[in-house]
Amino acid sequence: MNPTRISVIICTYNRKDVLEKALNAYRNQTFRDFEVIVTSDGSSDGTDEMMEMLRGQLDYPLHYIRQADKGFRKSLAVNKAIRLAAGKILVFADDDMIPPPRYLESYSRVFHAAADADALLVYSKYIPVDTGDERFTLEKIRSGDYMKRVTLSDRIHLFYWKLKYRLYFRRNDPRRPKLNGNNFAVSAAAVRAVNGLDSDFTGWGYEDDDLRRRLLAVGTKQTEAVCSAWNFNLGYSRDSKTTAQRPELLARAAYNKQLAYDESRPARCIHGMDGAEAAEILF
Repeated sequence: MNPTRISVIICTYNRKDVLEKALNAYRNQTFRDFEVIVTSDGSSDGTDEMMEMLRGQLDYPLHYIRQADKGFRKSLAVNKAIRLAAGKILVFADDDMIPPPRYLESYSRVFHAAADADALLVYSKYIPVDTGDERFTLEKIRSGDYMKRVTLSDRIHLFYWKLKYRLYFRRNDPRRPKLNGNNFAVSAAAVRAVNGLDSDFTGWGYEDDDLRRRLLAVGTKQTEAVCSAWNFNLGYSRDSKTTAQRPELLARAAYNKQLAYDESRPARCIHGMDGAEAAEILF
């Protein structure tokens, strides 16, 4: 498989400050054949205006879609973005994930080396960073100075997870490794074969684990790029719908967990991207 277009999909909700940093970091990518699709799950903090401003500043294709705020509907928001994606490789990243310059290049290399790049799921991890870290100002992200944050301890942490992922693969564990929705890549063909994310997952959690289960059910192969396609995680905001500590989200998460590991549910979900309502496309 020759190097081909990557579609980066970022779901956001009321985190325009970290989202702005993340989008600026993609200006530094060594791999240039990519687009970024930001899908908003009803943001009301000025994200629309910020995205319009960035539209004229960034040097890569940027698209922005949104839906009304009717609770946590990440799966639906992401499905709308998948339908619009032009890339053969889909990279999923959260709005607080700051990619290093070789982030997309690293994912591209893994797909390029694969025997069947149309049936591939690639896991990776992140280096946690405090939201207020002074090395992650907009200016330092634009200049690339944020890369000075990486320590030997971080490298060891990533290598540990690389070994752990490979152990999980050898064990062929049906529930491990967990698919971290904040940083992974998958072929667009594989995602479309299972009809995207299952929109029955509302509220917080486990829509990514359900996607993993269904991808493997249709023969998608697993690999990892932990030591090369990692990114920085600036941490969760209290305004985020993805904050697991909020009690109103935890009850739904328990139900979602049951759904995610229910082997009787079909690989191709019923309420997926094909049946999703049309996206409100801002640009």
